[in-house]
Amino acid sequence: MKKLFISMVGLFLLYFLLKGVFFLFRGNTVYRYEIMNEGNAITVEEKRYTKTKKTSEYYDFSINIAKENYRFRIWAKNLEGHQHFIQDIKTIETDKYHCYLPIFQDEKILTDMVCKDNHTEILYPYHEIRLNDTKLDIEVDKKYFKQLKKFMPQTDGSKEVAQMKIEKTLPSAIQKIGMSTYRGLSIVDMNGHVDQITLFSSDCYDQPLHVFIQNYYLVADYDESYDFQTWYLVNMNTGKIDQITMPITISFDSYIQGVVEDRVYIMDRSNRVQYYFDLNDQLIHKCNNEEGMIQYYNGAKFENRNIYDALNSDLYFVSSDIVQKSDDEIFIFDETSNYYYLWKKEGNHYNVYRSMDDSLDQMTYLFETTSNDVIYCEDGIVFQNGNDVWYISDTVGTKKILENKEFEFNDTIIYGVVK
Repeated sequence: MKKLFISMVGLFLLYFLLKGVFFLFRGNTVYRYEIMNEGNAITVEEKRYTKTKKTSEYYDFSINIAKENYRFRIWAKNLEGHQHFIQDIKTIETDKYHCYLPIFQDEKILTDMVCKDNHTEILYPYHEIRLNDTKLDIEVDKKYFKQLKKFMPQTDGSKEVAQMKIEKTLPSAIQKIGMSTYRGLSIVDMNGHVDQITLFSSDCYDQPLHVFIQNYYLVADYDESYDFQTWYLVNMNTGKIDQITMPITISFDSYIQGVVEDRVYIMDRSNRVQYYFDLNDQLIHKCNNEEGMIQYYNGAKFENRNIYDALNSDLYFVSSDIVQKSDDEIFIFDETSNYYYLWKKEGNHYNVYRSMDDSLDQMTYLFETTSNDVIYCEDGIVFQNGNDVWYISDTVGTKKILENKEFEFNDTIIYGVVK
């Protein structure tokens, strides 16, 4: 009897162990279920996408309600449980907008209300259109304002540190932001503390030879005059500075062509030589080019180009995420989030939209900006608009990080983030 009992316990343990193993390695899955709302059936489809080398685990939701379809994406780290996350969908309809607010398990609101413009069919986060529709604002204030306030770009004030105005309440989605300065680098953590890294003995206002690569900042030694042998590599996580001294000199008449994976490519015009910095061994290498040729990255692969293409004008690499580009539009795929982004130029600024696929059938308006130099994060974007740096995501809303007035006077100032 005792042996039988032990065998049964063993079988139960084996069953739950195998069930757990199958759950962990179950791959992409689809769940479909219905929710009843005031007598109407809402159909919910959840598609789970497993973690890959490029992306973390996430879920795509498709909501069918009253012949309308609304889709959105949430990363697994923001969800509790394993399936059937949606408890209800609240709706508000006015002459201008049709709005959706997902209610998750335990009555949680994880994302801002999203409103479809009835004319253009563009989706807008509610905090982007607040004060555009009085009827809508009255309904939100009556029912959901306390829950949706957290997504709005309100501020608790700022403090001035290192010639920047840093917000007191910073988004926790990014760990640190690095900002190039005239003497080195400022590193801001998400508690608002600033670590000032001094690299040069005097101010240098024009610094084209610098770049952020992963969690590092690479910059030429601007204490030199016409050419240099030393680069500085700053670890933004630790603040550690490494000097990379080359056996040869590089002219300051050089420019950075682009970053491909772990390498930074540099074109030295004066010496007619192409180099690359390899983050893995932290050394500068001379590219192994054929006579009169250089390596050029076209967005998909390297190809040979005539060296004069890079000498007569700046020949920059194509970003691997650009799908299509014209004078007025840039269409980009971000492989860290699997989102598509459309940048539409309107006068002297861009309007930025996001889509879950390349059909652009359902586009969500995100923000307006004067610069198309942004950092795509897994579930959000760090972007610059004028002198301000912002962060936007579905689960955080739009939050200001800092203001740097030097952006107004110097277009060689750059920033990078530790995600």
